[in-house]
Amino acid sequence: MALFTWTVPPLAAGWAWSDSFYLAMQLLVVMSPCALVIATPAALLSGIAAGARQGILFKGGIHLEQAGIVRVVAFDKTGTLTEGRPELISVLPAEGVSEAELLRLAAAAELRSGHPLGQAIVAAARRRLGELPQPEQVEEQPGLGVSAVVDGRRVLVGSRRLLESGADEWMSRTAGQVETRGETAVLVIADGRPLGVLGVADRVRPQARAVVAALRAQGIERVVMLTGDNERVAAAVAAETGVDEFRANLLPGDKLRAIEELERLYGPGGDGGRRHQRRAGPGPGQPGRGDGRRRNDAALESADVVLMADDLARLTDVFRMGRLARKVVGQNLAFAVGVIVMLVVLSLMGRLTLPLAVVGHEGSTILVAVNGLRLLMAGRRALPREPVPGLAQAAPGARTESAA
Repeated sequence: MALFTWTVPPLAAGWAWSDSFYLAMQLLVVMSPCALVIATPAALLSGIAAGARQGILFKGGIHLEQAGIVRVVAFDKTGTLTEGRPELISVLPAEGVSEAELLRLAAAAELRSGHPLGQAIVAAARRRLGELPQPEQVEEQPGLGVSAVVDGRRVLVGSRRLLESGADEWMSRTAGQVETRGETAVLVIADGRPLGVLGVADRVRPQARAVVAALRAQGIERVVMLTGDNERVAAAVAAETGVDEFRANLLPGDKLRAIEELERLYGPGGDGGRRHQRRAGPGPGQPGRGDGRRRNDAALESADVVLMADDLARLTDVFRMGRLARKVVGQNLAFAVGVIVMLVVLSLMGRLTLPLAVVGHEGSTILVAVNGLRLLMAGRRALPREPVPGLAQAAPGARTESAA
């Protein structure tokens, strides 16, 4: 356009070459898209920096932007909506089996387990029995259970799905009673003989219900809970947290497929702000368990957004910052385009001098950058902590740990 303005008016309308050259230079200045170019990076970089100050790591501007258009959030249950520190509640041995024998064999088989349920069984056994025998030939089936040789006996510890074929009528009935109480039933079989049932329960996080309510207030259309637990336990946790939907009895692969289904229904990003959440999907699980802690390095590396503190409430800040970033980017783009159009029109009308054009161009660039920097001052908004009946509140100053 500047070349056209410089050459055509003198040839077609008899303009002085100096006048057309002056106008061409003026158009070059006002049409330079400096403000337009920095409109998006200024806001996104500020948002990423502000998130890092709050313990929220966005691994790129695209992920910050996508957090602003999320419609559906899918939570894993264990360690996310619950505290991830389950406790052994029930020890129900079969006839002719002592509680000590049942607990000893089950804990020994779970000794090398890194899963919260396995750790709960091992911790309870150590408190009651002391040292445990070392397992041999340990084999894990993700989401189902573990098999090991303990004192020469092949011990299976797992979910009803894995061990139902080896369970007798008493074990099946007892497992159902345990699940009715809201506990996760862990079946134990040794050399094909049912030894008993263990009941393990995990407490819902005190702020879980408030977080779910806050997400809805932010415009999230649906909150879904995914778990490897049974229907009864899942229903109890869903009622306590207020989620819209739950899916139970899921293996790690089932959770992946559930996320993909939600993406098809609601579009990319409908999995809690992580477009590639499937890459950091459920890790190795065990009897009826979902892996909510995401402690392994692979999950941290593949996640698009990482929460550095074990604080569920910070998830609301992820979406708040995403929406604010998109709002600021939109403001910057609209302002930058508007200023360019205005300066071009004024230049063509002869109402603008070159010095004023420079001031308008540079001034718009500065204003766009300053508006983007507003995100650096986006402080955390306090989340109203809704009390959950029957649950102790988290202790002030409790130690936090990394979670993705």
